[in-house]
Amino acid sequence: MAAGIGIKGDGVPVSIEKVSKSYGSYLAVRDVSISVEAGSIVSLLGPSGCGKTTVLRMVAGLETPDAGTIRVGDRVLNDVPVWKRGVGMVFQSYALFPHMSVAENIAFGLRMQGMRGPDAREQVRQAMDLTHLTGMADRLPSQLSGGQQQRVALARAVVNSPKILLLDEPLGALDKKLRDQMQVELKQLQRRVGISTIMVTHDQDEALTLSDQVIVMSNGHVEQAGTPKEIYRHPGNAFVADFIGAANLLPAVVSERTGEGATVRMPSGQAIRASEAANDCPPGSDVLVMVRPENIRLLAAPDAAWNTLPARVTNTLFSGSNTTFVVDCAGTEITVAVPGGAGATDVSYVVDDPVHLAWSAEDTIVLPTRPKQ
Repeated sequence: MAAGIGIKGDGVPVSIEKVSKSYGSYLAVRDVSISVEAGSIVSLLGPSGCGKTTVLRMVAGLETPDAGTIRVGDRVLNDVPVWKRGVGMVFQSYALFPHMSVAENIAFGLRMQGMRGPDAREQVRQAMDLTHLTGMADRLPSQLSGGQQQRVALARAVVNSPKILLLDEPLGALDKKLRDQMQVELKQLQRRVGISTIMVTHDQDEALTLSDQVIVMSNGHVEQAGTPKEIYRHPGNAFVADFIGAANLLPAVVSERTGEGATVRMPSGQAIRASEAANDCPPGSDVLVMVRPENIRLLAAPDAAWNTLPARVTNTLFSGSNTTFVVDCAGTEITVAVPGGAGATDVSYVVDDPVHLAWSAEDTIVLPTRPKQ
């Protein structure tokens, strides 16, 4: 290997501080602050139009913020042109040059920086090894599968050893099986190279699988930031609870606050205990009770040790690893996910069977009411 040649990220921290961006009268991003720890992967997650891609484009230099500061390490990037930012970017469409070979596509950025000859060839070789493209140097993009094209796009993005890697829906064009495989490869590549990475996605499973930190956005602002487990297990509001994973949200009224938790009354008058309740849920307030489908059991009779509600089975859906029961509970549709793997309890309820839903106070979160975005 030539001296000084090697693909390795600096693992620098990235700071987005109170950034806003408007297009005419439309405020696309408002007062967004995000911190990316050195060498970590952060996902910007949210529905279409939430502002996540605009944030990514501002970091890349493709858009200029109206207010706020973008820093990489100690360097402010606001007025730095795209080609001087040290950014590698992968688009959903891959954006490969169809007339160039795999090696030529990967080497394009090196040529733009004036690197040619043995050093450039060695850098390209390493990028191909990292992305499992060995032996494909002379192929054209049209001769590659979707997954292979994605690997070329990744190799081209990292071959320059950028300070930041930006991924815009990087796996969105792949089928589910290949997407799951590429998630593993992408995370392994990022860990090996050590580049601080920001990824935009609307796929919650992708965000939870790949990320060290998840930023949930809606209407141009940050709803909640945290680790995947924090976001999933302790959503800060009803929007996050409903957007991340499957969630049952049941209307109720707070009857008592108990430390960090609460006791609430359902419309039927039934009391439900929750070990976690948002601060802005005082006694007497209308709230939503959140419980994940996988945390609910189906019982033939009520059990005082659990929160229980009577219901009626309206549908069953078998998916191999789970059986999903859809039930009607006083006019509210609730889903229950029952594991179907080896050792799982055989639950054989059918449509129209009466059941009792049962779950623990520890799996119950009380959130303020909020209309869906």
